[in-house]
Amino acid sequence: MKTFVVIGINFSDLEERKVVAEFRDAFPFAREGAGFRLHLPSDDPRIKMVLEAFEKRGIPKSKAWSKERPKIEYSLEYHRMYEATDFESALYLKLKHERLITDDQERDQTGRLKIEAKRLRPDLQIGCVLFNATVVSEALRQEMVKAGLAGVQFKELLAGEAVSQDFWELVSSVILPPMPRERLICRPQSPGDYLNVAGISDGDYFDKEIHLPESGVRRLEPFDFALTHEIFGEERWPIASQRFRQFCVAHKLKISWIPVRLD
Repeated sequence: MKTFVVIGINFSDLEERKVVAEFRDAFPFAREGAGFRLHLPSDDPRIKMVLEAFEKRGIPKSKAWSKERPKIEYSLEYHRMYEATDFESALYLKLKHERLITDDQERDQTGRLKIEAKRLRPDLQIGCVLFNATVVSEALRQEMVKAGLAGVQFKELLAGEAVSQDFWELVSSVILPPMPRERLICRPQSPGDYLNVAGISDGDYFDKEIHLPESGVRRLEPFDFALTHEIFGEERWPIASQRFRQFCVAHKLKISWIPVRLD
């Protein structure tokens, strides 16, 4: 795994464009279009030079959960670049869907997904609805059943107003143990509610890595597909075993992965 740093300048006041121009002149390697953005390995000494320049000019670092924004700020992100060995050695991984079916999430009174029929295209094998609700085709459902993937379950969904015969929501019989409290960002209106949370706490890293208690996960094994205890937005996040990942690779499904850490 390699780590890269991405730094950009955000501004809401047109007068601050002159500051961006100054930084573009001082650090030409960070010019991107008409803006300022650098992408460098985390050990590159030029990163320190840029950060020191921000500090000298009094430009603050952006705060993800702040409602009030200064006229100008800089963003700082760390990005993990995983290699094949990182994926192959992980016991469990978070699914990242590469195909968004629709961002209009709706369920009926019984909890069934409701999707416009035109969104469920014939070439769809697997995809998601907004907050990670997973949809699979009937053909892929049959392949999953045939493979004996532990933990997979399927719920009928509505294509328009009718029950779909060609697509299903992929869910699981396995709900994972809670994540460590310090790894969660709770919603301000319910600070004591760890079930419905705003996100994962992982510093300035993107994507965020999930950490799970190893002892709790081991008690649930064996399983190939599970859902997080926590609800993010409106859905639990899907977590897969290495066996499930290999199934997806073999079927050339449009999915990427983030390794899950067991502590």
